[in-house]
Amino acid sequence: MLLTYRKGGNLRLRILTCILAVLGVVLTRWDYNFSGVIASITYDRFTPIVKLNSYIPTWQEFALGTGIISYWLLNFSLAARYLPFSTQHAGDKHTPA
Repeated sequence: MLLTYRKGGNLRLRILTCILAVLGVVLTRWDYNFSGVIASITYDRFTPIVKLNSYIPTWQEFALGTGIISYWLLNFSLAARYLPFSTQHAGDKHTPA
């Protein structure tokens, strides 16, 4: 849906698409945490028990998350500074800031 964008397209549909993409990433991470780390099943044939463990992310996971967010903020700030988000027409009077 995001690749076939046409100018003047449905904004609500694009927002819904972005929300679904983020939700997919969050649910995939939650599934990994819950099924692999937090909940473990005992393999007793007669009384299988689900044991809930505690999980605290390591410093590497915090560093990776911080790095990803910092990289995104750096790219956003560079795009805001150097990409033309509005066009100047020949008749416009613009004074530099």
